[in-house]
Amino acid sequence: MLEQVDDEGRVRLTVHGETALQGDRDLLQVALRNLLVNALRYSPSGTPVRLSVAGGSERMCFSVCNEGEPIDPATRPALFQSYVRGTNAARAPGTGLGLYLVKRVVDLHGGSIRLEESRTDGTEFVVELPRQFAAATVPSPG
Repeated sequence: MLEQVDDEGRVRLTVHGETALQGDRDLLQVALRNLLVNALRYSPSGTPVRLSVAGGSERMCFSVCNEGEPIDPATRPALFQSYVRGTNAARAPGTGLGLYLVKRVVDLHGGSIRLEESRTDGTEFVVELPRQFAAATVPSPG
């Protein structure tokens, strides 16, 4: 999948521990792909994007971090809602559905996603998932 998203070889992958995970493979790939595409799209050309995957006995965590502009604090509370785009999104294509879909996939798998504090040197999204998939009931958006 990395080759499909990153034709320039910018993604730097690190893996620690056991990373096997039960879940809907297709949906999880959509979530990871959306995070990677955003990280590549919103970072300076030629800069690396870091994908870190770590597994413990009960949970698996992956993070995607770039060296792009920090996400505007005013945008952060609504970041995972549909059709929300950050202030720096005007220069890039998109619909504002990518992070919304990521959040839905993570919720369906009983996990969590968070935006680490945006610093001057980039942005990091962290996803934590239980290694054993138990389909969660997620209410439809209202």
